[in-house]
Amino acid sequence: MFWFWRSPVSVPGSLWKATEDHYRYMLQLRTGVVLIFAEARISDDGQWVHLSDVENIQAIPLPENEFFFGRGIDVRISEIVLVADCDS
Repeated sequence: MFWFWRSPVSVPGSLWKATEDHYRYMLQLRTGVVLIFAEARISDDGQWVHLSDVENIQAIPLPENEFFFGRGIDVRISEIVLVADCDS
């Protein structure tokens, strides 16, 4: 017998893929922020995703060399409007 976990919000296919196939992915938030990352882990309640190996953050004004999310960043899944599996 199989049990399938269901998230209370819709999880894009590329985001599910990033939980098992660690490569390069891009997502965009409602605010316009673009994140490029290599790995994702969806929270137990299905509301959040933890992104690891974040390479690039656009549209977040940060002082240079100040803070670069080296341990990852948590994002509310309902705020994601676009996810892509990057090919290069």
